[in-house]
Parts: sequence; C-alpha cells; structure tokens
Amino acid sequence: LTVFPTFGLSDLLSIYLANATDLVSLITVGALCASLSLWGCRQQANNNRVIVYCSVDDVYAGPVLASLAKRTGLDIEPLYDVESAKAAGLANKIRAEHNNPRADIFWASTVLQSQMLANEKQLAPYHSPSAQDVPDGFKDPQGYWTAIGIRARILVATKPSQQKSLAFTPKNLAGKFAISNPHFGTCTDWVSAYGSRWGKARTLAFFEEMKKAGVRILPGNADVALGVAEGNLEYGIVDTDDFLAQKRENKSIYLVKTTQDNVLVPGSASLVAGAPHRENARKLLDALLSAQSEQELIHQMPGMFSVRHVREANNWKSGGEDFSYLKDTPTEDTAKWLPVWQALRKPLADM
Repeated sequence: LTVFPTFGLSDLLSIYLANATDLVSLITVGALCASLSLWGCRQQANNNRVIVYCSVDDVYAGPVLASLAKRTGLDIEPLYDVESAKAAGLANKIRAEHNNPRADIFWASTVLQSQMLANEKQLAPYHSPSAQDVPDGFKDPQGYWTAIGIRARILVATKPSQQKSLAFTPKNLAGKFAISNPHFGTCTDWVSAYGSRWGKARTLAFFEEMKKAGVRILPGNADVALGVAEGNLEYGIVDTDDFLAQKRENKSIYLVKTTQDNVLVPGSASLVAGAPHRENARKLLDALLSAQSEQELIHQMPGMFSVRHVREANNWKSGGEDFSYLKDTPTEDTAKWLPVWQALRKPLADM
C-alpha cells in the first residue's frame, strides 16, 4: 500500500517557488496568488450571505433590511412579491424549490401563508431569543413563525359613515363596494378570522350575501383604496396602510371606526426548511424579530403597529389618524386560522 503525502496550498506554493527560476514562472505564481486571494475574499463575502423572500412592500421593507445589514454585517439578498400575489407567490416559490431550497427566510405580510407552509413542512422551527416579549398569540408554539408588525382590516368610505360592523353587507350599492381577492394577502386572513369566530356555514353565507349584493372583487387592497379615494366606489375593505397611502395623497377617503367584527392581521417571519445559509438566517431572524426592528418597520410604514403593544391606545396612532378603537380586537383565534381556511377555500372559490 503506497501512502501519498498530503500537501496544503501553502506547501504547493512553496514547492513551486523553490523551482521557479525564471521571470515567467514568478509572474505565474504572482497571478495565481492574486487569484486565490480574490477567490478567498469572495468566499468570505459569500459566507455572510442570507436570502430573504419578502412579501412586505419593498419601499417599506427595504430600508429595514438595509439597516439590518449594517447592524449584522450580513449580505442580505431580498426577493419581493407583487401586490396582487401578496405572500402567495413567494410561498409557491418556496414550495417549488423544496428539494433545492434557495431562500433562508420567509418574511410574510400575513400569517396564514406561514401557517400553511409550516403545515407542509416547508419551514423549520426556530425560537428566537429576540421574540421572548412577543405575546404568545403572535408566535407559533413550535417556533415555525413569529409575528412582526400588525395591521388591521378596516372599512373606508367616500364620506363619513356610522356603520358599526366591519362585516357590513351593503344595500343598494351594487358595484360601489369592493374587497380584494379573498384568496390572496390579508383578505385570506380576514376570511379565516371570521371562519374561526363564526363557523364555516355562517362565513360562507356572509360572502354569498356580499356576492348577491354586487360587491366587486379587485386584485389588491391598493386598488380598492384607490377606487374609494377617487369616488368610483362608496365603500371598501382594505388594510390600514392602504388607507393611509391615499390620505397622504390628500384624497377624499374616510375611516369608518367599526366596533364589531374587526380583524387584526400580523406579519410573520420564519426560517425556511433546508435553508442554505442556516446560521446567517438565525442571526438575521434574531435582529429582524427584535423590538428595535419592529419599531423601524412601524416608522417606515404608516398603518403598521406593534404586536408587543396591541392593547395600548398609544400604539394605534399612525399617519395622523387614531385607530385606537382597534385595541380590544380579539386575537386569540389566530392559531385556528389554518384549519378554518382549509375548510373554506374550495367552497369560497366555487361561489
């Protein structure tokens, strides 16, 4: 049995240099060293890489991720979703990449998509120490997702209104009331919240009534808010951030402060199963799920609020508007949303 000696890179270079007697050889060695040095730098930079699939609008999430890159030293590569797909598009991409995961973190603008992915074993559990102060209702007991920031589903109108319930079935407003597609984004979470509170039969009956009343289905919440702001719709159900986006444009749109059937929708962040940069992903999740990062997101995104202070009136002020009527909204049903949505999904699509 012949045993061959093992040489390291420095040994090989030393052997080559010892036998390099001409200028060409020395130049070759110099070029090789420079190339290896550059390769080493690239490898070191690559060791800091972390890929985030993010359905929070890039105009809001981008500055937060840039701040996190500075704080952590990580090379963060975000991939954003489009408005009409809102979390579902990136969730489907994670599913498609299951055998060869590309993403490390899924930062969703909702919670239901994260629950669905966790149920499909597309996510990995991780209990971040930064999330210890996040209330139990806003994080998965097994660690598959943790909430970051929270928005509300709200009723908006072209003029002041005294409607009391968000579950408002319009009369004589065919074509003048709109919601976004119930199969995408926060509208899906809204449907699931009602299903968990009311049961399947009553929830389907409510949306059947909306259909009969001529409620329009638009691609996204931004489209609904714009329709109300421009007077093409009289009422719409949107998210808090969509309403404030129109207010910033000085559009004529009013918040209807409903006291019944309100729904809060948290965003969520998760570790992807088989994440290619697992330790970097954990490091970034620790930073992202901190109270500091949540406050940065709230600062960047009017209409976003803290999951840590849901019951505090001061938490619910944003964009010059007072949303404190939402502070007593039930949140204990969040964990029930997934099985409810699984029961509602097909019959809702068949309407």
